[in-house]
Amino acid sequence: MKPRMHFDDVAWERSSDIVDNWKYVLYAQDAWNKIGKFLSKQNKPRKDNDFFPFKKGGFNTNLVMTFTDDSGPIMRFPLPGAVMFPEEKVRNEVSVMRFILDKTANKIPIPVPSVSCWGQQHESPANMGSFIIMDYVDHYGNMRDLLELPGRKPGDRPVLNPNISPRRLEFLYRKLAKIILSLSTLTFDRIRSIKLDQNDSSTWKVIHRHLSYSMNEIVQLSTLPRSKIPSVIHNKASSYFEALAELHLAHLVNQRNDSIDSEEDCRHKFIARFLFRKIVQDPRLNARWIVHETGPFPLWCDDFCPGNVLINKDEDIAAVVGWEFTYTAPLDIAYAPPW
Repeated sequence: MKPRMHFDDVAWERSSDIVDNWKYVLYAQDAWNKIGKFLSKQNKPRKDNDFFPFKKGGFNTNLVMTFTDDSGPIMRFPLPGAVMFPEEKVRNEVSVMRFILDKTANKIPIPVPSVSCWGQQHESPANMGSFIIMDYVDHYGNMRDLLELPGRKPGDRPVLNPNISPRRLEFLYRKLAKIILSLSTLTFDRIRSIKLDQNDSSTWKVIHRHLSYSMNEIVQLSTLPRSKIPSVIHNKASSYFEALAELHLAHLVNQRNDSIDSEEDCRHKFIARFLFRKIVQDPRLNARWIVHETGPFPLWCDDFCPGNVLINKDEDIAAVVGWEFTYTAPLDIAYAPPW
């Protein structure tokens, strides 16, 4: 049995086609001009100087507009075909970024870009989808550039450079550890995504369902219907893990292609998932590893990794990006590095 279930190649190709078709429309003159005018209007009275595509990530396309005063915003669109819940994704990402700026400033600061504007598809220029407009943070590179083995080909997994000295590795890892430590101090009493209370601008609540990296991947690459993604509020860690166990089972049942290699492989995968669910459901068994059943539940980012940590020329952290899959989570997973 392979350690991880392979994604559905047909679903992957369909996802890639959707992304490519959307990008073709984005860079067409009509949409490009409308987006440029929208950004320029949002930033009046400053005069724009240039407008160009920036680095594309796995889930977003970024466009930058520079102004004559050398400042500039970045407009961020989730990629249709790669992001299965774009409106939730944008709403959650904006809430988390603002929450972190608000709550870590006087503790262990986490630098994140400041959001100036965001909207859903009906508010989007050229109807290109949900968007975020945030400050562009000048940076030299990202933390992954400093850690990985040089010469990696596009699509290959990053590998730690074995020639990094232990002292330098500790220096860089300490910077990452501070971010995880800071996130661990931001706790709630339930597992969900956070949102600012509409009636109290100083109060944050866990209101919306949490949207994880794996939830998005399972819908995108295993043909799991969106309706199968749970929306329940979790007040206990065991409830969260039980929902996760059910999601793993639904993944295996619903993926049409490339999920199993043989009858024996299928049997092993079913048994593994049922055993995990049994452990989660049995208080005598889960008590061994669920230490904090009723919380507190700290903030956790599935996609926090060295590649999302931007650095300046002095190798200090300039900003941390990629907060779309962030939610409150059990302590039992929140104290481990996600990469």
